Amino acid sequence: MPSASEMIVQTLEEAGIEYVFGIPGGGTGQIFQVLETKQDRIKTILVRHEQVAAIMADAYGRAAGKPAAIMGQGLFMGSNAAFGIMESMLSSSPMLVITDTSDGGAAQRPANQSGAGEYGSIDLQSMFKAMTKYTTLATDPKEAVLGAQMAIKHAVSGRPGPATLLMRSAAISGQVDLESPPFIHNASGFLNTVKPARHQLT
Repeated sequence: MPSASEMIVQTLEEAGIEYVFGIPGGGTGQIFQVLETKQDRIKTILVRHEQVAAIMADAYGRAAGKPAAIMGQGLFMGSNAAFGIMESMLSSSPMLVITDTSDGGAAQRPANQSGAGEYGSIDLQSMFKAMTKYTTLATDPKEAVLGAQMAIKHAVSGRPGPATLLMRSAAISGQVDLESPPFIHNASGFLNTVKPARHQLT
């Protein structure tokens, strides 16, 4: 069975996401490792600060009309990247936010770095809901892959904007059972949304 990280990257590739900006941290390090093998298809650009990643993705979304992804550890994406995410929301530029709750897993972290929302930790889901048009919380590997597909759809459908895939540690590190429902379908064409011609808007 493929890992959730492999399937998430496959989803990005199928959907036509060309750029990922970010800093490996928390569980997202596993996804960055898979991206390293896909540099011919998806360009990964590492930054020194999460705010830079979000601003780069916002600018790309405005120029290209399709989303780039930003990725990093939960709390730092919810705080440091917030300015660029909010700018994307207010300016209607598509963006995909991929992050985790850093709630445990292979590398234990102190509660002050957890975004699970329990006592002593920050509620990242509420933070992202406040500044994106769509936020989903994945608790298992298949939810993570389906959540990536839904986030891409929401980022480009209707009025474009940022959409977040927030994952528990177990969702990132687990394997995806492709033989049982709900089934995962190919994400090709998710970004092929027809935009109205400018002359039709006036």
